[in-house]
Amino acid sequence: MEALRLEYALAASLFSTGTFGSGYNAAGAAVWDHATDGKPLNDIANAKENVLKRCGMAANTIVMGYGAYTALQKCPQIQTALRAILGINARVDAQLEVSPTTLAMMFGVEQVLIGKAAYNTADEGQTASLSWVWADAYCLVCYVDNTPAGLTAGLGRTFSWDKGLAGVGSAEVSAMPAPFQHFALELIATANNFEVMRARTFVDQLLLNKEAGFLITTL
Repeated sequence: MEALRLEYALAASLFSTGTFGSGYNAAGAAVWDHATDGKPLNDIANAKENVLKRCGMAANTIVMGYGAYTALQKCPQIQTALRAILGINARVDAQLEVSPTTLAMMFGVEQVLIGKAAYNTADEGQTASLSWVWADAYCLVCYVDNTPAGLTAGLGRTFSWDKGLAGVGSAEVSAMPAPFQHFALELIATANNFEVMRARTFVDQLLLNKEAGFLITTL
């Protein structure tokens, strides 16, 4: 649940015109599964140009929800590009599967990340109603700093640290697993003993450089 909560908070922050306001977002030419007007290659190229001009680094990552990814599969522009890659010249009516790796090749980035997490919007005890964490209508094109020491001005960072543990500083960045506390409870009145394990995690997510991102909307 904690991991889902963190992912939901991240998606809400990144897929937002509040975060990427005027000049940092643009509507797609058309919905990506549209038979004639959807132009994801053009939309991505425009977003990459904006990132490069603003932060001086070439965008290396694209983030989209699963709904946007499935729409992309139906787009004639993408299907045509895939057939060119595969060397298929004749028209094939069947829709070809386009993997994130192939999309990264088409878009000229290192990685395409597909958000597949879902959450239950129904109240407790009610019939489950699932919604995507990463909204269908957005696609974020960005530069992500992959250097261990954070040497370049990437979009942001997720920080994880172990606070208050012996020998660990109060805000030391760490890749260690969540620290555990172990303690015993003895209820004298009922003569019952309980062993308790409690995990503690300290995580924060920070948008460090808005210039490194550009949001495509209304997909």
